Amino acid sequence: SMANTPPADFLTIAEQQGLLPTQTFHELTAEVAERGIDPATLVLQKGLMSPTQVEIVETLRQPTNAIPGYEVQSVIGYGGMGVVYRARQLNLDRTVALKTILVNLASNPTMLARFEQEAQTVARLLHPHIIAAYDFGRHAGWLYFAMEYVEGED
Repeated sequence: SMANTPPADFLTIAEQQGLLPTQTFHELTAEVAERGIDPATLVLQKGLMSPTQVEIVETLRQPTNAIPGYEVQSVIGYGGMGVVYRARQLNLDRTVALKTILVNLASNPTMLARFEQEAQTVARLLHPHIIAAYDFGRHAGWLYFAMEYVEGED
């Protein structure tokens, strides 16, 4: 089963996502092997990746463990408030845009309220040219918001 597959290598995914240059990737791989240090800790210590970028890589390493019922496929974009992934909603077998708000921000009541308000607003605006909201919830300190995935739309 998927559960027994070891997570993909942190540094490999970071490089594939364009978050680490190839040269840096090779240097870090050597350092991790030499020191036996956690790669996520190392890139944060060196200031090579932001906490958001680290979170993206960790999510892509274990795509079915981030949010129950969804399989994360790729990153659509990220900003100050969180990350939007392209994901598969498993029970309905459909592609969705899955927006997650970062754990460190989710503890901020203002951010929390804004995110919830955004989810409710989108859910009310059911219109052919407006993205449909599918699902909203919390899991392990994440807030998530699943929306219709529209190819080629911002």
